[in-house]
Amino acid sequence: MAPHSLSLLPLYRSYLRQIRLLPHIYLRHFFQIRAREDIEAIRSTHEEELRNRRAYSVHKRIRRIEKANNGNLKAFDHILDLAYGRVGKLKWELLEPLLSDPTATIPEPIIPGVEKSRPPIYSPELKALLTSALSRSTKPLDRADLTAPRTLPARADPSSEEARLFGPLSKRREVNIRWRFFRTGLTKVLPPLEIEGRQLCDNQSTSVSCRPLAIQNQGIIRDIQNLIGDLFVERPKTRRERGSNPPSQDISATPQCVKRHPSRWVRRRYRALLSRIPQLVYDPKSTKEPFSVRTFPLAHYPQDRKADRMRHADPTVMAWVEK
Repeated sequence: MAPHSLSLLPLYRSYLRQIRLLPHIYLRHFFQIRAREDIEAIRSTHEEELRNRRAYSVHKRIRRIEKANNGNLKAFDHILDLAYGRVGKLKWELLEPLLSDPTATIPEPIIPGVEKSRPPIYSPELKALLTSALSRSTKPLDRADLTAPRTLPARADPSSEEARLFGPLSKRREVNIRWRFFRTGLTKVLPPLEIEGRQLCDNQSTSVSCRPLAIQNQGIIRDIQNLIGDLFVERPKTRRERGSNPPSQDISATPQCVKRHPSRWVRRRYRALLSRIPQLVYDPKSTKEPFSVRTFPLAHYPQDRKADRMRHADPTVMAWVEK
C-alpha cells in the first residue's frame, strides 16, 4: 500500500459513518458506491494538486451529507437530486437512451458534403420532455422550436427580408446555433426514472418506447411511494376517545400500521422530490403524441392548493366547522 493511501482511511471511515445515517436504503447504497469511486479516484491520482482538489471535493460532500443528516433542507434536497439523477452523472445516464431515434429519417447535412453538419434529432420521448413544464427546470419549449430554434436569426430563411438586406446566414453558424440550442435544452431537462406503460409496446418492434432507461423496472418509484405512504392516515384516538368506546370497538377503531417512514420531514422531502421527477407515459392510442408527461399523485407542490390534494374532513373536523 502506498504511503499516501494510509491517509485516506480516516476519510473513507468518516464517509461511511455519515452514509449509514441516511434515512433510506437506496441512498445508503448509492453513496456507498459513490464513496468507493471517490476514494479510488483520489488513490489513483499521482499529481499532487489534482489529488488535493479531489480530496477537498470529497470532504465537501461528506460535510453536505452530515448537514443532511442533521436536518438541513438544502443539503438533503441536494443529495436526493444527486442520488435520483436530477443533477450529476446519473442524469446524463438517464438521458442517454433518449438522445437518439432509430426510427427517424436521418436529416440531410446543412453543409453539403459535411457529415458533422447534420442537425440534431429529437426523439418522441425527448420532444415530450422539452415541451412540458413538468419536466423542465425553466420555461418549456414550443413545438416550433424543435424545427426552427428561437435563437436562430431570421437570416437563416433565404426568402426573409433580413436575408435579402444583409445576406444569407452562414451555414456553419446555423449548425452551431442548432446544436448549441439542443445541448442547452438538455441541461434544463429533468429526466424520468421509468417509462409508464412501456409494457404496451412490447409487441411493437418498431416503437422507440421499447428502449429501457438506465434504471427501468428497478422499482425506484415504488420505493419512494412506499416511503411516503398514505397522505391522509387516520389520526390515533385520544385516551378519552378510547375510554368512551366499548372494548370491542376500540380494537377495530385503532388505525392500522402504515408502512412508511416515521419522520414527516423526510416524507415531505421525498414528496418534493417527486415534483422534480416527471412521469413519462406511453399511450399508443393517443391521437396527438404517443408520449406525455404527468405528475405523481403523491408529489408535493408548495404553490398547489387544489381541493383534491387536501385531506377529507372527518366527523371531528365537521363538528368544529358546524360549531
